[in-house]
Amino acid sequence: MNKIFRLLAFLLFIAAMPLVSSCSDSDSDASSDESSICMVTSAVLGGVPYTVHTTTSDGRDSTYEAMLTGANYPLSIDHIGGRIYLQDSLPAGSDVSRMTFASFTYQGSAIAIRSLTTATDTIFNLNDSTDCSLPRLITVYGADGSQRTYTLELRVHKQVGDEMNWTRLATQPQVAALQKQKLLVSGGVLYLFGQSESDTELLTSTDKGLTWERTTITPDLRPRSVTLVDDTFFALDGIGNLFTSPDGAAWTPVDGRMFTTLAGGAGRLFGVAEDMLWSSADGVSWTADELSETAPLPAKEWSGIAIASATNVGFSDLILVGLAADGTPAPWHRTIDLSGRYTFPWNSFVGITVDYPILRSTSLTAYDGAPLLAGLNADGTLAGLYISRDKGKTWLSSEIIAPDVLPATSVSIASDEENNLFVLLGGSGEVWCGKLARLNWNAVQHDFYR
Repeated sequence: MNKIFRLLAFLLFIAAMPLVSSCSDSDSDASSDESSICMVTSAVLGGVPYTVHTTTSDGRDSTYEAMLTGANYPLSIDHIGGRIYLQDSLPAGSDVSRMTFASFTYQGSAIAIRSLTTATDTIFNLNDSTDCSLPRLITVYGADGSQRTYTLELRVHKQVGDEMNWTRLATQPQVAALQKQKLLVSGGVLYLFGQSESDTELLTSTDKGLTWERTTITPDLRPRSVTLVDDTFFALDGIGNLFTSPDGAAWTPVDGRMFTTLAGGAGRLFGVAEDMLWSSADGVSWTADELSETAPLPAKEWSGIAIASATNVGFSDLILVGLAADGTPAPWHRTIDLSGRYTFPWNSFVGITVDYPILRSTSLTAYDGAPLLAGLNADGTLAGLYISRDKGKTWLSSEIIAPDVLPATSVSIASDEENNLFVLLGGSGEVWCGKLARLNWNAVQHDFYR
């Protein structure tokens, strides 16, 4: 009876209004009197029912319902456009047919919601569960009969954000024939360097790994030493001499010292020589870098990349990983000031790194703003994809799931500017392309400037 009485009172209130006038911001004649105020001032979601998929101890798929904290998914209010919407969609599995609000405040004398079944306005009771599986119309009324209508829309992602979607492109005999592979991406072109039975070869693909063109490289370079700095390739030959190339096919020697390790990033070239780390902007002039401590440098299974700093604009993090001469992990990190104003030393994670895998044919790339490492087990199976969110100190294989591949003789990974992750396997010749679901979503604008 109480609900019926309130509904009748609300309907009588609406019917008694002598004049319904708009209180939108575009109406220059709207009354400035407080009796004309009608707007939603804030809205915060309450608990969001959420279906969790899991696996039982005997390996069966199972689900259970949990509750997400709605305050973690902010609502935005657009008074001009008349919208109340999420800054980002709710996770896949959210049930928006049973929504509650932690708070929903407005200025005005009454608030109503349009029924999904009768298409009539009824009192908006914030204590009731609200079906938001479809957009809902919410109207706020001022004391003088003014009104403002908002469309409340709660969107739900159709994919799990951290789901890795893999596509097996093809089996390529040319890829299968190459060992000691190194994959690089520049300008939308995939460059795969490798060793055949008699030559160092380059395979290039302009269609994201579907077809490849073969080039034999002279001199005989070490494929896994090839690195890319500002669209220029650098590599080492068998005894450590440095070479450079504009296209990865034609190579020219560079006079200077001999290196055992080569990596590039943040507009600079880095190498290990004489048990020291050196850096260069052009491959000709080299400077001995400062080491913060004495620790083993990478001697084998080494790779290096640069990642844009997640905390400081204008800085990059250089990650250099590999195994020391005794086979133990030897990861190093250095902060790079891209302006050149500050110079920082290398910091060693030797002895404190966590879960860095002891693998062969390791390959490193930047993905989702972090270094991502791949490698093979002793039996040729892909060990997984290891990502580090703390600049190379801790490595996790549970975050990005690797594709289900055949045993291989070598593996190489690289990512492109569209967040595609490529995995190429020597021996089997498999070519895979994957992408995290959330990296395919449109970015939501949170800040607006006039």
